[in-house]
Amino acid sequence: MRTIKVTYYGNTNNKKIANFQIKENDILELIDTVDYKSPYTSEKTYIEHNKNKVNISKKGFGEVVASFTKLFGFKTCAPCNKRRHYLNKITPLWISKIITKFYK
Repeated sequence: MRTIKVTYYGNTNNKKIANFQIKENDILELIDTVDYKSPYTSEKTYIEHNKNKVNISKKGFGEVVASFTKLFGFKTCAPCNKRRHYLNKITPLWISKIITKFYK
């Protein structure tokens, strides 16, 4: 017999996981439901888990430089976007939080 995990949102918009078992004649039987618990319990563990990945949504010095170049009428190109993502990546977290407040 196989088991299947299904993720869904409950009535209060909280994420849940339902475990089903496939029986004979392709009949599904509900085993149990549990609340989904995120592996990212805090911002620190999220950063440690994703420190090698590029976070494109992070706002940093790259967004500031891009906004100034756009203001002066320069068009963006592939090297410009690469530079923007790199500058966003090296921006410290505390500065990134400040910059994000201005770029919503």
